[in-house]
Parts: sequence; C-alpha cells; structure tokens
Amino acid sequence: MTTLASYLLPTDPALTRSVVRRSGLARLEEFVHLAKYLASVPAYEDSYREALAALEQFDEEEPDVLFRRLASPVFRGWLALCGGVRRYGVEDPGLAIHLQYLSTMRFRLSEGEYSTTMRSVGGYIATWDVGLVASVPGYDWVRVERTANRLVISTPDGRELVRADNVTNDFEADLETTSEGIRLLSAPYLPGSRVALRNDVPQLRLQLSGSVERNAAIVFGAVDNSSESYPDFDAGPFLEAGSIISEAWPEEYADFQETLHVVVPRSAPRGWNARGMTVSSHQGAVWLFVRDVLELVEHLVHEQSHIKLRYVEESFPILERDQKSERFRVGWRRDPRPLVGIYEGVYVHAHVLLALLACARRGAFSGVTAQRCLDRAEHVAGELRDGLEILVEHARFTAVGRAFAEWAMKLSQDLYPPA
Repeated sequence: MTTLASYLLPTDPALTRSVVRRSGLARLEEFVHLAKYLASVPAYEDSYREALAALEQFDEEEPDVLFRRLASPVFRGWLALCGGVRRYGVEDPGLAIHLQYLSTMRFRLSEGEYSTTMRSVGGYIATWDVGLVASVPGYDWVRVERTANRLVISTPDGRELVRADNVTNDFEADLETTSEGIRLLSAPYLPGSRVALRNDVPQLRLQLSGSVERNAAIVFGAVDNSSESYPDFDAGPFLEAGSIISEAWPEEYADFQETLHVVVPRSAPRGWNARGMTVSSHQGAVWLFVRDVLELVEHLVHEQSHIKLRYVEESFPILERDQKSERFRVGWRRDPRPLVGIYEGVYVHAHVLLALLACARRGAFSGVTAQRCLDRAEHVAGELRDGLEILVEHARFTAVGRAFAEWAMKLSQDLYPPA
C-alpha cells in the first residue's frame, strides 16, 4: 500500500491533519488574493489595511490556532462569500457588505487581546470560533474589547452592555452581568473534543434551495432563521453518540478532531431521504437531521467521512478527470448517480461499516438496538459491494484511487463473504 493510499483508509489522524493543513494553506492563499484585490480599489483602502493587519496577525498566531481558523466553516464560508479567488468588482456587488465582517473573522470571543468593532449577523456576533458567541439583539454593530481574562461588549459610542471575567469557550454567563438581552452563549462539545454542538449561529443556519444536486442544494449566502428548520434540541443523544464512537473506534474519533468544528442539529428537510449533509463552502460543519442514537453514530461518521474525503481530494485526486457521463442506480439513493458520487458513497460506506462493527464488538448497544446495529452493518456492506462493482467496471481511478478500491473490495469480502 502506498503512502498516499493510506490517506484514504480509515483512519490516521496524523495524515488527516496533513491534508487539512494543505487545504488551510489554500484558503490562506485566497485571503492573500483578496487583499491584493483590495489594494487595487481606492474605495477599499480601509479594508486593505485591515486585511494586511490580519495577515500579520495570522503570521504571529500559534500554529494550532491558525490551523483551526483556516479549517473553520464560518471563516471558509465568509471567504467563499467574498469571492475567494473567483472575481471581484462589479461582478460581485456584495463584496463591500461581506468586508464588514472582516474584523469578526480576525478574532474570537474566547481568547486574545484586542479592541475592535464587530458586525452582527441576525443579532449574533459569531466569530470563526463558534464555541462562544454573543447574542446582541437590536445592535448591528458593537465594540468588543478583550484583555487577558475579560470581555467587554459596548455600543459603538462606548455605552457598556456586558462585562465578564474569565471568559473561555466553556464560559457560562451570569445573567446579572447582562443587559438589554445581551448574552454570551457557549456551546456543549462532543465528549473530550473541540467539536461544538449548536444551531443558533446564523452563518451556519443555511437555507436549502430544494434541489438535491450538490452544487445547488443551498441558497448561497442566505440565512434560514426559521425555528422549524433549526429548532431547539436535546444535546443528550448527540453527546451519547460521540461518546460511543470515541470508545468503540478511538482512531476515527481522533480524526473528528482534525476535520470537524461543529455539529448543527437541523430538522429533516421536506422530501429529503438523507439523514444529514455537508456543504463544501462550509467545510468543517455537519448538519444532522436525526436524533436516534444509533442513527447519530452512523451519520456522524458518514458526514465526517465526506469532509475528510473532500480534504483528501483537494491534494490527491481519486478519480481521473475524464469519466463516463452515464449515471448508475445505487442502493443508497433514489436518483441515478454519477461515478464521482458513487465513489464518495463507497468511501463513506466503508467508514460507516467499520464504525457499526466496532460498536457491535464493543457492545455499545443492547437489546433491539444491538440487533439493529448488526442488521444495518449487513445492509451497508451490501450497498458497499454493489457500489464497488460499478466502480471497478466503469470508473477510471488514479493510482491512489485504485489502491483504495482494492482495499475496500477486500474489506467487504472479508467481513461479508459472498454467498
């Protein structure tokens, strides 16, 4: 097995971190590209100066902080809205609006020392680190000042709204320190991790378009503030699912730490058969539509695997560029899928199968749920095998991709030998 092929296999967190870093550096290049464009437009002189200050700040940040920032779905989503490396000027009239959030993307509420003005989205100040956000209803702009252990939020003219000491991502607001509905809201985390669990951050309340096609599933830049789409939720099942994965398959759970920032509970969209989703522009977030613990285990692994594969493919393409345009029917989708979609499904199925079997070996479930776990594993194995047969016959793999296909076929045959 080649070294590059091992990027594809479940699972090696050190190798995952390597491909995530590569992706983060590409986002940094996009930010530099944005700064260069700002330098060319006199109207953006102030934004250009702030972009330069941001680059100097990034250069001085601890490597792990910069790593997390560049892998943040909020930061990446904001940069995508700014245009990334696509185009600016008259073709992108929203750029001036998105630049108003540059200071919000530079800092985080839970750490650092700074004084700046931040723009709210839907009454929330949500920085690239979604572990701690501020609810500031009625205010489009606020002044945020951080010292070593204190956070002060004021109106732009200096009237103090909230002052809190010892603020971290685990901070719990003392209601007596708040006024006018201002709140500091920390998120629960999956056990033993930095993966936040929340659905109140406007930048992650993505609005769905109604299309099931990957490039048109969301209304880019739109916020869905509907409580029907993003209702209140019980964190318990999500935390239990995280704990089960961490105990049954610790290597996979360590992989979560490298690729995931936040799990966003959402209601199931009408007409969707899927149980969760990811969005490439907001890499690092997963949206889950289920609440059953067994289904949460499966779909946490499922969606994280999509994210990991996306990272891998940025650096090491899996399929050759020229593939058949024909679509094929597979067991996990109602609509016929292109070969690239089938490959992604096979990759994800391999992870899910190993996760379910790890849970079974660990005795993570009992009674009816334990049997459901085994039945589901057998079903996933069948879908994996069917998808692989299509790929082996029709797909054109790179050398790395061929290594993975061979491994996945051997896995399915060893675990569930053909009758």
